Amino acid sequence: VAITTGRLPQAQRLQPGGGGGGLRAIPDRRALRPAFGPRHLVNRKICRDPETAGLEITGLSRQSAEGTGVPTRRHAAYDPEELVGAVTQDPPVLQGNVAPFLNKPIALNGDQGMRYMHMATIAKSPFNDSLVAAWQAAPEGEGQPGQRIMVSFSHDGAGDSWWPAQTPTVSADALPRWSGAQWGPVLHADAALLELWLFYSESQADCLRPGANATLPHWVVGGDIHVIRLQGNMTANWTEPQLLYPQSAGRIPKITANGVAVLQNGDWVLPFWRQRPRPIDLVNSTTNATRQTCVAKKPTSAGVLIRDVRDGEWRGVGSLATYMCLHPPSRKPWSAKDTLTAEQLECGAAGWLIENTVAELEDGRLMMLFRTRAGFVYKSFSADGGHLWSTPSILFGIPNPDAKVATRRLSSSEHLRGLVALAFNDHQRPLKPPKDESQLETATRERRELTIALSKDGDRWLRVAKVFSGEDPRSESGESMTQLHYPAILELPDGQMLVAYTKSTLTESNDTEDSGSAGTGHEIWMARFDMQRLSAVYSNLSAVQEANDKRAAEIAGGNNETD
Repeated sequence: VAITTGRLPQAQRLQPGGGGGGLRAIPDRRALRPAFGPRHLVNRKICRDPETAGLEITGLSRQSAEGTGVPTRRHAAYDPEELVGAVTQDPPVLQGNVAPFLNKPIALNGDQGMRYMHMATIAKSPFNDSLVAAWQAAPEGEGQPGQRIMVSFSHDGAGDSWWPAQTPTVSADALPRWSGAQWGPVLHADAALLELWLFYSESQADCLRPGANATLPHWVVGGDIHVIRLQGNMTANWTEPQLLYPQSAGRIPKITANGVAVLQNGDWVLPFWRQRPRPIDLVNSTTNATRQTCVAKKPTSAGVLIRDVRDGEWRGVGSLATYMCLHPPSRKPWSAKDTLTAEQLECGAAGWLIENTVAELEDGRLMMLFRTRAGFVYKSFSADGGHLWSTPSILFGIPNPDAKVATRRLSSSEHLRGLVALAFNDHQRPLKPPKDESQLETATRERRELTIALSKDGDRWLRVAKVFSGEDPRSESGESMTQLHYPAILELPDGQMLVAYTKSTLTESNDTEDSGSAGTGHEIWMARFDMQRLSAVYSNLSAVQEANDKRAAEIAGGNNETD
């Protein structure tokens, strides 16, 4: 059958499915209506709220107390349990298994006294032929005091060896700096101006969560978004930090994770997201009075920062959130009689939309992809350079185990020019069996099968390569204890594709979602692929896909004649 794209077909109903415990859709000739949700659609409106400008939504409902976007009560028109994994028939998986011809570490566990390393970014140096990589690092675990951005340059253009990583040195008049934890580095090289940009977030003073039960204090994820620049040569000092987007806007921490998309018109688009923390309760030891700090006023949401080529100014745009899909400000209060469209339910089922990545397609549209809790990557498109975005929806055929993905538009390879490369973990989040009958199944922390796929339009993807980790130790419950996750993509002019990523070795006691604390090692690795091999595999898979499409059209035509 052909790969399925587009909206949920009307003539379908939901059935329990296999795999990640979600649902699958099967033909239902008895009803020509949406698979779930109301039988009528609500008129589409554009949010005018400053924090949600640019978000196209239609929808009414209520968010749960935990902020996940899943309604707190059963709606008359749908079953909330049917939200997660409600997709069309599974598309065929056309896959090539090109292996990297180099796969080695950039930074090892314990380098510079850091046992935690995560969220790598990679770029080509604008000053010479070397590469530059950056990541967030801490002595022990994620968010703990001392978490800093580390930067390393390679000895050569291939990345075979690297200089020891260092914390960026800023100009003397900018000190003291680096007070809170630093998060989400993003490197961007401007070869024309000989500048290297480093975007990052820095935690704010009221968002340090006290330690408890012999644990260290740790910072809430995100804060103010800053940028520093290295100008002229790699031995110079970095410029004074420039504040791009403060936490005080909406009183919610912001964070970056994926690279800048440079558009054909010269604008820069930097994806970011707002992550609503759990408020911090501080207890006065004398009076036992409790007060809360780090209280966010907005829900978790995704947006972009756009740098206008005409004036060089940065502007924040958009607030894509599952909460806004299910509970827009256009209608209050929520009522049990309210109905939701299939589009709204699909968006709300994401759980959250974070760690977004942006790429420009051949037709000029922008595509933004998201990490979600729904078991699938979600997508949104913009036709006006990132100012207005479509309602987020499932990217069919691309699973997601609640992990970061990365994209990059390709430009150097003749046969792949204009395509978008996607790096992602090619599986949903598996469940592990309970230890006894009194417990429920729990989600594993598995993030494996780090895969590279290519696409022309952002809807149909062909898997061409895979990063292999070698040995894969398993826990007593069968869970993989090696994570390959948080990829970043770089294309080199000489026909190579680089994928930087985190390699984490977990322990049985580590039950944190992003491997932020316990574990025997968190390292930054880089895989290098030959673009010619990727191009050959893509051409072969494209021919297979074309034949599948032709055959499916013939079958559909025959069925129509029979009917």
